[in-house]
Amino acid sequence: MRLCPGMQDSPRAVAPRASPTCRSTAQGLRRRVAGLRPGSGRGPWSFRFSIVAQRRSAVFREIVAAGRFHPKGSARMFSIRKLVQQLLHRSGSHRPSSLRRRRFLTPGVSADVLEARCLLSSFGVAWPDARTLSVSFPSDSAQIGAYDNSLRLVLDQVQDRQVWQEAILHAFQTWSVSANVNIGLVPDRGDPLGTAGLAANDPRFGEFRIGGIPQTGVLASALPYQQVAGTWSGDVLLNTQINYFLADWRTAGPYSIPSANEKGPPVELYSVMLHEAGNALGLDDNALPSSVMYASYSGPKTRLTASDIAAIQKIYGPRRDPYELKSNNTASRAMRITTDPVVLTSATPGSLQTRSDVDFYKFRPLAGQEQLTVRLIADGISLVKSKIEILDSAGNLLADAKADSVFENNLRLEIGSLQDHSELFVRVSSNTSDVFGVGDYRLELDYRLPEQQPDIDPRHHDADATDDSETPVDYVSIDALFAQAGLVDREQGVNDTLGSATALTTPPGFLPGTRYEAQSAIASATDRDFWSFRAPAEVGGALSITVSPVGLEFPDLDVAVMNAAGDRVAARRTMQSDGTHAIVIDRPQAGARYIIGVQTAALTTVAQGNYLITADFATESATLTPLQSGTVTAAAETFGSLTVGKTQLFRFDLATASGV
Repeated sequence: MRLCPGMQDSPRAVAPRASPTCRSTAQGLRRRVAGLRPGSGRGPWSFRFSIVAQRRSAVFREIVAAGRFHPKGSARMFSIRKLVQQLLHRSGSHRPSSLRRRRFLTPGVSADVLEARCLLSSFGVAWPDARTLSVSFPSDSAQIGAYDNSLRLVLDQVQDRQVWQEAILHAFQTWSVSANVNIGLVPDRGDPLGTAGLAANDPRFGEFRIGGIPQTGVLASALPYQQVAGTWSGDVLLNTQINYFLADWRTAGPYSIPSANEKGPPVELYSVMLHEAGNALGLDDNALPSSVMYASYSGPKTRLTASDIAAIQKIYGPRRDPYELKSNNTASRAMRITTDPVVLTSATPGSLQTRSDVDFYKFRPLAGQEQLTVRLIADGISLVKSKIEILDSAGNLLADAKADSVFENNLRLEIGSLQDHSELFVRVSSNTSDVFGVGDYRLELDYRLPEQQPDIDPRHHDADATDDSETPVDYVSIDALFAQAGLVDREQGVNDTLGSATALTTPPGFLPGTRYEAQSAIASATDRDFWSFRAPAEVGGALSITVSPVGLEFPDLDVAVMNAAGDRVAARRTMQSDGTHAIVIDRPQAGARYIIGVQTAALTTVAQGNYLITADFATESATLTPLQSGTVTAAAETFGSLTVGKTQLFRFDLATASGV
């Protein structure tokens, strides 16, 4: 992406100053990042690495490096271990080599981008459960590499917080109404971006986490879904050094463009987010100037073109209603709801497929019940602003409620004198003519006493730095898993042999047999866990396995991948500095049974801890591009350099092999 003609230059980036080198020792190699050497003006910067061999050993380590600078402009120097720990904050996630991370270039910056070095692209890949996606806003204390998130600090100066947050949600929802995608708003607990977690539906944050950090040469960065990217998938990072403004994104009406300031020329925020939301959903940049996915920023764009809609539908298909087996858009075709007289509650999923869609439901009041609460729950499910009405059998309106905000889109109605009615109807429709008139919901009937019923107040989505701990999560075990408050699984002896291996299951939203996940724990130094799973009947290019220790303290793990007979399978292994094992098996055997064994390493100083395990059958095998190779001796240092023209996140693998 390059500068569009007619755009003004942005301020020149400050070249970083050199700093002392940090050193660390890990697994027989002393690795040193000698620093970021300043280039001219706006970059590029060179990453210089040196490796000093202390003893010969075969070891794999992953280095993840990013162009990031101290707020005062000086370069920050990191040892390899420190670099990875600060970037991933002891997470099990990493940027894969196959990742191509698209972004807008900052106006005024022209650079030769090295994205061609990445042989695989994850663009065009659909999210596995596109009906349960969500957006979240991490607090300004959340770590993003070497920085703290500063999205609110910057955008609060552009517009009121609820205005710019709604604009970002509107950008995602604009894609959702045109494809079989559903996006909700959920709280964010403020964990570091890229932390170890679930591929989807992680209870701590949304799939699309929106943050902001200083970046070089780009307006924003977005990452599409990729199975080996972990919780980095979907993240959108705005460049906080940009002079943002908001046009009329609601109606696409007239707007005025502000003047340039010390940050450079004005850039329309909604247009940037519309583009980045497309990238996060899997769309690649294109060369069509009218498209919102055009590779360079050329001014405000607030509407999708026909080519944009065709592109998103190519990945996800047109929007549909999975809950409506037959039309229920009239009272005569209403869907019947039944309620268990013992449980006294019922929950029915539904969806407004279009802004003109109407859903009718009918039910007979339970015998002996005089009071009923009807709830429509959309919080965390979708961004729909809906309207519910309760009608009698003659069509008379008994009660109604409307949602006027995407931040408070749950509804509740109460109706009494139920025994006066043999049958009642619920009508669900849109309460707005814009994109927020579409989305999924859950309709609940509740005959219990008011004090037994849940509150419909939405969860607090906008956690500040001081109240992350108050953000609720859905799983009781989440703190135990990620904060080391205890072990999530204390079993010993249950799956300690090949024959007793626990079968992994495919999580909801994935095609059966394409992905497996589990969370467990090593309970003692003698505990061993064996997990089994079967490859699908048709497999792609690779099987990717990660075993990620999590928590404040965790043991070093030994991980083995075997076939059904217990023989080890040939694989490419990467051992990360945070203890994560990343294993790739090229060309896995269709229908074959695989077994993963996990135990503590021989010299670990921690005897127990939690871990996450995933196995994913990718469509292609991730391949690294060789950059440099050579022989390292104890008396010499070997240097290599990689020049980048803009802020990016790379994965580097260093492999050593003994020559003796």
